[in-house]
Parts: sequence; structure tokens; C-alpha cells
Amino acid sequence: MYLTFTMLGFSVQTVHFRLQKNFIKVFLETLKKNLSRVETMV
Repeated sequence: MYLTFTMLGFSVQTVHFRLQKNFIKVFLETLKKNLSRVETMV
């Protein structure tokens, strides 16, 4: 019981970590796009 609970928590942590990495990647890409858009405006 305890072992399965630990495995579940570990997989949830892994998924959360992947989501965080994806979010940061998307956030940075959006930031770059916005920066280049600002540069073309200026």
C-alpha cells in the first residue's frame, strides 16, 4: 500500500516537472516572439 502510494506520488511529481518544463519553454518562446515584435515596431 505504502509502496504504491510512493510510486503514485513520484509519477505525479514527474508529470508536474514535465508540465513545468513545457510551460517555461512556451513562456520563453512567447517572450521571444513578443520581443521581436517590439523590435520591428521600433
